[in-house]
Amino acid sequence: MQSSIHFIPDYTEILSAPIDVFQFLFQFTFLVHIIFVNLAIGGIFTILLCKYLYKNNKDNDYNVIAHDLSFNNTYNISLTVTTAVAPLLFIQVLYDKLFYSSSIILAFYWLSIILAIIVAYYLNYIYKYRLFYLKYKPTGGTVFMFVVLLLFLYTAFMLVSNTLISLNPHKWVYLYKNVNFTIIPTLIPRFLHFIIGAIALNGIFVCIYSQIKKSFSESIKIKLFILGKYMFICATLIQFIVGLWFLFSHEKIIWLKTVNGTGLLLIIFTVLASLYIIYLFLKKGSLILIAILGFITLLFMVILRRLVEIYYLEPYIKILEHSKQYQFSALFMFTILFIIMIILFILLFKSIQKNRV
Repeated sequence: MQSSIHFIPDYTEILSAPIDVFQFLFQFTFLVHIIFVNLAIGGIFTILLCKYLYKNNKDNDYNVIAHDLSFNNTYNISLTVTTAVAPLLFIQVLYDKLFYSSSIILAFYWLSIILAIIVAYYLNYIYKYRLFYLKYKPTGGTVFMFVVLLLFLYTAFMLVSNTLISLNPHKWVYLYKNVNFTIIPTLIPRFLHFIIGAIALNGIFVCIYSQIKKSFSESIKIKLFILGKYMFICATLIQFIVGLWFLFSHEKIIWLKTVNGTGLLLIIFTVLASLYIIYLFLKKGSLILIAILGFITLLFMVILRRLVEIYYLEPYIKILEHSKQYQFSALFMFTILFIIMIILFILLFKSIQKNRV
């Protein structure tokens, strides 16, 4: 592994604040971003599932749900893109040598996600506003949402690929000559773990949405809640299997470190919390408690992801040392603007809820 060190560029960023501050901001902004990623990808899946249930059961309630969720999805997609900016900037400050190199290796594949997101965004709008032939066939449009799902799955796959390539410098030479994604054994299980988790967490959101959406009839609320409940339960049970596959697909030294100490505690709590959420769903427990536990499990998965990255990067820590030239005024400006953004998000959500009840 050490023989690959000379392939890592010599340039580095100058840190304007202590590295721990950037590490915290990177993880915090990534957590905010991943919430909207889950809502966007999980939302697209839910729309397609509703379209399937409509066609299979001839129940127009599911078509109503699908069209209503498409309105939410435009916001979720926008916020997914917006909140991606900060963690992408922080990862390039902290791991510029690794992330920049992996982006070059992916080249066209990496840059093409911009086009994929733009196309997916506007296809969602076509379905949302029933443009073109959809205004004559209001129950149609499944093909548009299916393409949207494929485009976002492609984007997610590229993001996962870029992350893993950046963590495996010893494979850069081979990948530069031949971009073969299968050379990284953790890629497929990591990608599936990410997507299935999005479906599960979106199931909780769907249940909450079914209770706060005032314009829905009682029958639609019940159907939407049941749909969200079983989305979470089924996806979570599958996730246990995929999670084990994902864990043991790492090199032995990595998964041994992961199942020791903090990593093991995070895994145990996440599994127990997920099982308890299933129990609460089956026993019609508190939806507020379900939402809190769902958020905590997501938070712990983000922390666990960070621990695994640290284990990957241990051989290269010395190469990632940064020059220090602290300028706290820049950090202060970022903090103020970030707080303003959070306030604007809250006002946006209140406006959406007020105008679309």
